[in-house]
Amino acid sequence: MALTNYGTLRAAALDWSWTTGSLTDTTMANDIFPIVQSQVYWGDKTAGMQEIEPLRIRSMVSTGTFTPATGGTVTISSDVSSSWLEFIELVPVYNYARSMSYVEPWSFRKQVDALSSTVAPQWIYTVEGDTLYVAPAAVQTIRAAWYAKFAALSSDASTDYIITNAPQVYLYGMIAQGCLYTQDDRYAQFRALFAGAIKALNDTDQQQRASGSQSVARPRVVI
Repeated sequence: MALTNYGTLRAAALDWSWTTGSLTDTTMANDIFPIVQSQVYWGDKTAGMQEIEPLRIRSMVSTGTFTPATGGTVTISSDVSSSWLEFIELVPVYNYARSMSYVEPWSFRKQVDALSSTVAPQWIYTVEGDTLYVAPAAVQTIRAAWYAKFAALSSDASTDYIITNAPQVYLYGMIAQGCLYTQDDRYAQFRALFAGAIKALNDTDQQQRASGSQSVARPRVVI
Protein backbone atom coordinates (compact mmCIF):
# COMPACT_ATOMS: atom_id res chain seq x y z
CA MET A 1 0.00 0.00 0.00
CA ALA A 2 1.41 3.37 -1.04
CA LEU A 3 1.46 5.93 1.79
CA THR A 4 0.36 8.90 -0.28
CA ASN A 5 -2.28 10.65 1.86
CA TYR A 6 -4.06 10.67 5.21
CA GLY A 7 -6.46 7.91 4.17
CA THR A 8 -3.80 5.45 3.03
CA LEU A 9 -1.75 6.26 6.13
CA ARG A 10 -4.59 5.23 8.46
CA ALA A 11 -5.27 2.15 6.37
CA ALA A 12 -1.63 1.11 6.54
CA ALA A 13 -1.54 1.53 10.33
CA LEU A 14 -4.70 -0.58 10.66
CA ASP A 15 -3.21 -3.21 8.34
CA TRP A 16 -0.45 -4.10 10.78
CA SER A 17 -0.99 -7.32 12.73
CA TRP A 18 -2.20 -6.63 16.26
CA THR A 19 -1.45 -9.28 18.86
CA THR A 20 -4.35 -8.20 21.10
CA GLY A 21 -7.53 -6.15 20.83
CA SER A 22 -8.80 -4.43 17.72
CA LEU A 23 -8.79 -0.96 16.20
CA THR A 24 -11.19 0.89 13.93
CA ASP A 25 -10.56 3.68 11.46
CA THR A 26 -12.67 5.99 13.61
CA THR A 27 -10.49 5.31 16.65
CA MET A 28 -7.37 5.83 14.55
CA ALA A 29 -8.62 9.18 13.24
CA ASN A 30 -10.28 10.59 16.36
CA ASP A 31 -8.13 9.24 19.19
CA ILE A 32 -4.77 8.00 18.00
CA PHE A 33 -3.68 10.37 15.24
CA PRO A 34 -4.25 13.58 17.28
CA ILE A 35 -1.98 12.16 20.01
CA VAL A 36 0.69 11.31 17.44
CA GLN A 37 0.58 14.82 15.95
CA SER A 38 0.82 16.32 19.43
CA GLN A 39 3.95 14.25 20.09
CA VAL A 40 5.41 15.34 16.75
CA TYR A 41 4.94 19.01 17.62
CA TRP A 42 5.63 19.00 21.37
CA GLY A 43 7.62 15.82 22.02
CA ASP A 44 6.97 13.43 24.88
CA LYS A 45 8.96 12.68 28.03
CA THR A 46 6.90 9.93 29.65
CA ALA A 47 8.89 8.56 32.58
CA GLY A 48 10.61 5.26 31.90
CA MET A 49 9.99 5.40 28.15
CA GLN A 50 12.02 6.42 25.12
CA GLU A 51 12.04 10.23 24.96
CA ILE A 52 10.43 11.71 21.84
CA GLU A 53 11.92 15.05 20.81
CA PRO A 54 9.72 17.59 19.00
CA LEU A 55 10.14 17.87 15.25
CA ARG A 56 11.78 21.14 14.20
CA ILE A 57 12.79 21.25 10.53
CA ARG A 58 13.02 23.89 7.78
CA SER A 59 9.70 22.93 6.21
CA MET A 60 8.03 24.10 9.43
CA VAL A 61 9.56 27.59 9.27
CA SER A 62 7.31 30.56 8.50
CA THR A 63 8.20 34.24 8.27
CA GLY A 64 6.25 37.47 8.39
CA THR A 65 5.92 40.91 9.93
CA PHE A 66 3.63 42.35 12.57
CA THR A 67 3.33 45.56 14.58
CA PRO A 68 2.88 45.50 18.36
CA ALA A 69 -0.07 47.30 19.87
CA THR A 70 0.41 50.23 22.24
CA GLY A 71 2.02 48.74 25.32
CA GLY A 72 4.24 46.41 23.30
CA THR A 73 1.89 43.44 23.04
CA VAL A 74 1.12 41.03 20.20
CA THR A 75 -1.59 38.36 20.26
CA ILE A 76 0.24 35.37 18.79
CA SER A 77 -2.70 33.28 17.53
CA SER A 78 -4.21 36.16 15.54
CA ASP A 79 -1.32 38.53 14.77
CA VAL A 80 1.37 35.92 14.09
CA SER A 81 -0.21 32.56 13.24
CA SER A 82 -2.82 30.19 14.65
CA SER A 83 -0.38 27.35 13.87
CA TRP A 84 2.55 28.99 15.73
CA LEU A 85 4.78 26.68 17.77
CA GLU A 86 7.75 28.80 18.80
CA PHE A 87 9.75 31.82 17.68
CA ILE A 88 13.13 31.42 16.00
CA GLU A 89 14.07 35.07 15.67
CA LEU A 90 12.53 38.53 16.07
CA VAL A 91 14.17 41.56 14.44
CA PRO A 92 12.95 45.18 14.42
CA VAL A 93 12.55 46.47 10.86
CA TYR A 94 15.24 49.07 10.30
CA ASN A 95 18.71 49.13 8.74
CA TYR A 96 21.37 47.00 10.44
CA ALA A 97 18.93 45.87 13.11
CA ARG A 98 20.00 43.41 15.76
CA SER A 99 17.81 40.44 16.56
CA MET A 100 15.92 40.76 19.83
CA SER A 101 16.88 38.73 22.90
CA TYR A 102 14.45 36.45 24.72
CA VAL A 103 14.23 36.77 28.49
CA GLU A 104 12.11 34.87 31.00
CA PRO A 105 8.87 36.66 32.01
CA TRP A 106 10.10 37.30 35.57
CA SER A 107 13.31 38.85 34.23
CA PHE A 108 11.45 40.82 31.55
CA ARG A 109 9.35 42.56 34.18
CA LYS A 110 12.51 43.74 35.93
CA GLN A 111 13.63 45.71 32.86
CA VAL A 112 11.96 48.90 34.12
CA ASP A 113 13.79 51.33 31.85
CA ALA A 114 12.96 49.34 28.72
CA LEU A 115 9.34 48.75 29.77
CA SER A 116 8.70 52.43 30.41
CA SER A 117 10.13 53.49 27.06
CA THR A 118 8.32 53.74 23.72
CA VAL A 119 11.42 54.65 21.74
CA ALA A 120 12.44 52.17 19.04
CA PRO A 121 14.10 49.79 18.51
CA GLN A 122 12.78 46.93 20.59
CA TRP A 123 15.56 44.71 21.95
CA ILE A 124 14.01 42.19 24.35
CA TYR A 125 10.87 40.05 24.36
CA THR A 126 9.08 37.37 26.32
CA VAL A 127 6.06 35.12 25.83
CA GLU A 128 3.25 34.44 28.29
CA GLY A 129 0.31 32.38 27.15
CA ASP A 130 -0.87 33.69 23.79
CA THR A 131 0.83 37.05 24.18
CA LEU A 132 4.21 38.28 22.96
CA TYR A 133 5.58 41.21 24.98
CA VAL A 134 8.33 43.42 23.57
CA ALA A 135 10.34 46.28 25.07
CA PRO A 136 10.70 49.13 24.55
CA ALA A 137 6.96 49.28 23.84
CA ALA A 138 7.46 50.95 20.47
CA VAL A 139 4.77 50.64 17.81
CA GLN A 140 7.32 49.58 15.22
CA THR A 141 7.14 46.68 12.77
CA ILE A 142 8.99 43.49 13.66
CA ARG A 143 10.13 40.83 11.23
CA ALA A 144 9.78 37.33 12.65
CA ALA A 145 10.64 33.73 11.87
CA TRP A 146 8.91 30.92 13.71
CA TYR A 147 8.14 27.21 13.63
CA ALA A 148 4.54 26.39 12.68
CA LYS A 149 2.39 23.29 12.47
CA PHE A 150 1.72 21.71 9.09
CA ALA A 151 -1.66 22.23 7.44
CA ALA A 152 -4.35 20.12 9.09
CA LEU A 153 -5.21 16.77 7.51
CA SER A 154 -8.93 17.29 7.03
CA SER A 155 -9.84 14.60 4.49
CA ASP A 156 -8.60 11.22 3.28
CA ALA A 157 -6.92 12.91 0.32
CA SER A 158 -5.05 15.40 2.53
CA THR A 159 -1.30 15.28 2.73
CA ASP A 160 1.52 17.21 4.37
CA TYR A 161 5.32 17.29 4.41
CA ILE A 162 5.62 14.23 6.66
CA ILE A 163 3.32 12.00 4.59
CA THR A 164 5.10 13.04 1.39
CA ASN A 165 8.68 12.82 2.64
CA ALA A 166 8.79 10.71 5.81
CA PRO A 167 5.56 8.72 6.27
CA GLN A 168 7.32 6.38 8.70
CA VAL A 169 7.10 9.12 11.34
CA TYR A 170 3.31 9.08 11.46
CA LEU A 171 3.11 5.33 10.78
CA TYR A 172 5.40 4.31 13.66
CA GLY A 173 3.67 6.78 15.96
CA MET A 174 0.20 5.50 15.08
CA ILE A 175 1.25 1.88 15.52
CA ALA A 176 2.83 2.73 18.87
CA GLN A 177 -0.35 4.41 20.11
CA GLY A 178 -2.37 1.54 18.66
CA CYS A 179 -0.29 -0.88 20.72
CA LEU A 180 -0.92 1.22 23.82
CA TYR A 181 -4.64 1.34 23.06
CA THR A 182 -4.91 -2.44 22.57
CA GLN A 183 -2.42 -3.27 25.36
CA ASP A 184 -0.11 -4.83 22.80
CA ASP A 185 3.33 -5.45 24.35
CA ARG A 186 5.14 -3.96 21.32
CA TYR A 187 4.41 -0.38 22.41
CA ALA A 188 7.98 0.33 23.58
CA GLN A 189 9.40 -1.08 20.34
CA PHE A 190 7.33 1.16 18.08
CA ARG A 191 7.67 4.17 20.37
CA ALA A 192 11.45 3.84 19.95
CA LEU A 193 11.04 3.62 16.16
CA PHE A 194 8.83 6.72 16.24
CA ALA A 195 11.34 8.65 18.35
CA GLY A 196 14.19 7.55 16.08
CA ALA A 197 12.37 8.66 12.93
CA ILE A 198 11.81 12.15 14.35
CA LYS A 199 15.41 12.42 15.55
CA ALA A 200 16.68 11.36 12.12
CA LEU A 201 14.68 14.15 10.46
CA ASN A 202 15.92 16.72 12.97
CA ASP A 203 19.55 15.61 12.63
CA THR A 204 19.47 15.50 8.83
CA ASP A 205 17.83 18.92 8.66
CA GLN A 206 20.55 20.43 10.86
CA GLN A 207 23.23 18.88 8.68
CA GLN A 208 21.61 20.18 5.50
CA ARG A 209 21.44 23.69 6.95
CA ALA A 210 25.21 23.54 7.31
CA SER A 211 25.57 22.37 3.69
CA GLY A 212 26.83 19.01 4.86
CA SER A 213 29.88 20.42 6.67
CA GLN A 214 30.78 18.91 10.01
CA SER A 215 30.85 20.96 13.20
CA VAL A 216 34.34 21.55 14.58
CA ALA A 217 35.00 22.33 18.25
CA ARG A 218 37.46 25.20 18.63
CA PRO A 219 38.77 26.26 22.04
CA ARG A 220 38.13 29.90 22.89
CA VAL A 221 41.04 30.12 25.33
CA VAL A 222 44.59 28.99 24.71
CA ILE A 223 46.70 28.26 27.77
